[in-house]
Amino acid sequence: MKNEEDKRITERSTRLGIILVLFGTLFFIFKTFVKAWYKTFTEQVSVSMYFDVSYILSVSTVAISSIIILCVSRYLYYELQTFIYYDDESEEQLKLQKAEESYKELFLWLKRCFYAVMCTIAYLDICVYLLPYISLKYVTLIIIVLLLIISIFYRKKIISRLYKLRILNKVNGSIKINLSKINVIPSLFVFIMTIFIVLFAGVCLTVESIKGNEKLVIETKETNNIPLMVYLQGNTKPKICLQITNDSDVSTLILTEKQLERSSIEVMSLESRDATNQKNNWFKDYDFENLESFSLKDSQYFYRYNVNLKQYIKEGKNELKIVVLPKGSSDPKRIDVTTTIFKNQQKIKIAQKKFTHFE
Repeated sequence: MKNEEDKRITERSTRLGIILVLFGTLFFIFKTFVKAWYKTFTEQVSVSMYFDVSYILSVSTVAISSIIILCVSRYLYYELQTFIYYDDESEEQLKLQKAEESYKELFLWLKRCFYAVMCTIAYLDICVYLLPYISLKYVTLIIIVLLLIISIFYRKKIISRLYKLRILNKVNGSIKINLSKINVIPSLFVFIMTIFIVLFAGVCLTVESIKGNEKLVIETKETNNIPLMVYLQGNTKPKICLQITNDSDVSTLILTEKQLERSSIEVMSLESRDATNQKNNWFKDYDFENLESFSLKDSQYFYRYNVNLKQYIKEGKNELKIVVLPKGSSDPKRIDVTTTIFKNQQKIKIAQKKFTHFE
């Protein structure tokens, strides 16, 4: 009896060691997939309604690897519990049973994930081959139609397989569907939910990336004209309000995007069919339907405004307040900058000449 127990412990220890090595390898691969997924969603945004190949590849790899790691973690949790000493033999048997079930479930999910990887590779291969000629939405439609045609040609084999798996049964001359035998539905639900979670997290990253990379510089100089320079980087459609308050007057300047000096660099990917026709008109404004993706990393917007405050500054103390709405009136974020300008005849003194804000 003791020899059998020792043999069982040795076998389980060996199996646990193999799975731990597998877990370490998978975790390393998972980190690589996550880095690629993070780069995809933070450095570009898909303009069209349908995601491009890089989105599909990054989301599917992270989702599939996440499912495998969760299955391995579940097995490790139950397996490690079997090495604990239990006074109650029934409790020990229960832990052993759960460990065995999780071990079998692990290999079942490895099989399912392998099929998912093969389907993803096949889909991407078809997309890469057909995308230069037609858009992604038509590629997807063609694949669905082909699957329907194949299922019609092989309907007899498919129905025979369903009977063999007891999903379909003949009862009193009528065909009944045994839903309890359709274990593919829970698996599909897990895949769909995992993909949705990974995709939602990626979209949140894209939103944060659009908000990020912002810079604001406000600078004044102690010269007779009292020049003021406002510089914005990484913002779109900003709105700026200036207010100078002194003992005799309150002056207000409200600036919109049209009153600012604008510069920009935009990096985008066109659909292959449009890229080949671009040589006909290099300066054509492409609409969103023709754009495939837009680079967040390489695209930048710059706004600059210069004004001389001499006519607004009076003798004595002047309070300068600058309110910046980085993305216009609809933006909930607001930046307030305040400084004091003292004028004594021709002598100008500014409390704080330069302000810099990064985000």
